[in-house]
Order: sequence, then C-alpha cells, then structure tokens
Amino acid sequence: MKDPDRVKDPDRVVLSIQPGIRFIYNTNYSAPPVYALSVKWNIVSPLNLRFSYSHGFRAPSIKELYLTFVDVNHNVYGNPNLKAETSNNFNMNLNWSVEKRKAAWSMDATGFYNFIENVILLAQSGTGVVYTYQNIALYKSAGVQFGCSYSMYPAFKLQLGFAETGITGSPDPEIAYEPFKWSTEVTVSPSYRFIKPDVTLSLYYKYSGASPQLLFNENVLQWGWVDPYNTMDFTASKGFWNSRIRLSAGVKNIFNTTTIPSTGGNGAAHSGGNGNTNVGWGRTVFLKLSFQFNKYK
Repeated sequence: MKDPDRVKDPDRVVLSIQPGIRFIYNTNYSAPPVYALSVKWNIVSPLNLRFSYSHGFRAPSIKELYLTFVDVNHNVYGNPNLKAETSNNFNMNLNWSVEKRKAAWSMDATGFYNFIENVILLAQSGTGVVYTYQNIALYKSAGVQFGCSYSMYPAFKLQLGFAETGITGSPDPEIAYEPFKWSTEVTVSPSYRFIKPDVTLSLYYKYSGASPQLLFNENVLQWGWVDPYNTMDFTASKGFWNSRIRLSAGVKNIFNTTTIPSTGGNGAAHSGGNGNTNVGWGRTVFLKLSFQFNKYK
C-alpha cells in the first residue's frame, strides 16, 4: 500500500541529515574542532521531527577577561585567568502544522539538554558586593518548551507558549550535582487586523515564574532566586499606500516592571546589593515609521 503523503508530494524529502565541522584558531586558547549533526525526518506530511547535536567551544570575551566597571550600581571586574568553555548540546523538536482554507494551526514541542565544562558565570567575590567572572567546572541546563498558534487569515492570530527550564552545577568534577532547579515561563500573543482601514492591534504578555540563579562565592556554589513577575507590550500599526508605508505606535512594559526582589548572596552585580535584580527598562512609549519598496517587472 502506498503512502498517501508521498503520492501527493513525490518530491518531498523524507529524511535529511546534515553533518558539519568547523576549525577555530585562537592565539590565547587551544581550540578543538567543533562539530554538529542535524537530522530532519518528515514523518507524515504535517508532522516533522528534528534532532541536533553539537560540540561547542567558546573562548572568554574581552569583557569577561579585562572589564572594569564601577559606578553607583555596578562593581564588576574581569578575570584574565579564565578558561575556555566546552559544551555538548542536544535538541529535539516535534512540529505539526495544518492549513485548511483560511485557517492554520501549528504546534511545537521542544526538549533540550546542555552540558558545559568551565562555564563562565558572574560571581560574587569575597564578602562584599564585588563581582568578577569565574569558571564553574560543570554546568547543566535542560528544559521543555511547548508552543501553539492559530490563524484565521487575514484578520486574527493567536500564539501561546509554555516553557520549563532547569539548571544545576558543581564547582568540582568530584562533587555530586544538586537536583535541577526549575523555572516556568508562559507567553500569550494575540493580534487582530482590521482589513479595510489596514490597522493591526497586537498584544504580548509574558509571565516569568521564580527563576534560579547560580551564585559562586569563594569556591562555594550557592542558589539564589528571582521572584515571579509579569510584562506586557501593546502595539497598534496603520498601513498606507498598499502597506508600503507603516506607522506603528505602542507601549512597552505596560506594568512598569524594572526591579524584582531576589534572594541569595548580597544582591545582584547590577543592583547595588539591595536584594533586587534589574529585569528591564521602565514603561516606554514608542513611534515607528517603516518603508517597504518592492521592484516589479
């Protein structure tokens, strides 16, 4: 019996495998070859599975090596003795999408796992609120993400997202890991377009749950937490001249979320040690004018 999806699309690529390798030259750090493998499998016409693996290398940046930044809110110093990071990264994604007449649905499920040696983190140094960059011998992050969208062309679109991310680490390869510490994130983004006046209204909302912070103080790993918070943006845009010109206006950070209470250590490196973490600018209003020119024969 023939596969009906292959009959409909005989040129569809069912399995795609893409290997890659890159060589790096660095005058200060001996860089190994970095390689990657990507696989895409079209299970059936609306369902795709992707898998990727990569072995990475990252040398410390100039900022992490030599920065000196001291003012009323910052007390950060570089560390010229940093080691380079090496990592192994795994990612898997399952995507399903269907279009019927003017409606379209899509769903995504993603899982990832990262293992990094000598990860570079901004760490508290000594008993004061002085921060410098340090290597953590072993670091892991893992998570799952789910997303779905629904569109009713050409007016309405709704996107929903959910993510759960965990981190853990150890300052010494001989010391056992603590259990993963997890954080939650939820996003909602509806938009509606009024066809005749060519006006689009868009809203973006994000909930960030309590998130862990890995603190490194005199060779001791400590856990800190940033409290949950909410953010929201709103944009209205109007098209002119068959949408070649678009005028947009809106408000970002409607809730005026700037600093969030945090626990652990003596405060964040960018917060003056007052137990707060800066997460963004205050509420802002913007106006944008864009032009799009297309060349037709």
